[in-house]
Amino acid sequence: MKTGDLTFKKRQLEMRKQAIIIEKNSSQNVIEILSLENELRGLYSLLGWEAKKIPTDINELKSSIEEANNYFKQKDEAEYISKCLHEVLQEKGYSLIEDSIVSNNSGSTQKSYFEFGEESLLNVSMSSQGQMLFEIVGDGTEEGMTESRKAKLVSEMRRFCPNYAEIKEILMTRYGISLEDEHLCEPDEKYAKAIDINTKKSERRAGKEKKVMHFDD
Repeated sequence: MKTGDLTFKKRQLEMRKQAIIIEKNSSQNVIEILSLENELRGLYSLLGWEAKKIPTDINELKSSIEEANNYFKQKDEAEYISKCLHEVLQEKGYSLIEDSIVSNNSGSTQKSYFEFGEESLLNVSMSSQGQMLFEIVGDGTEEGMTESRKAKLVSEMRRFCPNYAEIKEILMTRYGISLEDEHLCEPDEKYAKAIDINTKKSERRAGKEKKVMHFDD
């Protein structure tokens, strides 16, 4: 046997071995990618993100899964905080009038309106990222926000300030929930606004009816 023939055969065997290794790794990658795609699809379904595109690159899949898991954790924590807050507010005598969730591309926001005086409401808004807003608003339309009513609303804002401090203290001592990075605003007429709860209810009912009609079609 010539030396050249022996070298050629060795090279051929090495190439076949490499081809087998590549094929084996490719099969393993395909199985892993399918598994990651299923995991991500399940997370997107839980989060209501079915419309989001599922990547095919393995690194992008892993990154998207991590992002979805982090968001799901934030959402779970936000729901727990919201539940505890509702318990405290209702215990302190605040009656829940309206509760709704508004969703967009960046997440969702739960908006809850509680009775606060004869013509005012306590609006508590909480995002799925854990951001929270407390504000006193008028019950009605913007057209009805006269100067005298704005002044009365400012008085209601001042009345809520010590209540907020008490709510914050109960959340911390009872549930271990700390409201941090606060941005507190002094009561002022520039924050006076009105929310028409009845109109909001009607709009949401109309939206649900449209969805049902579309489904039936």
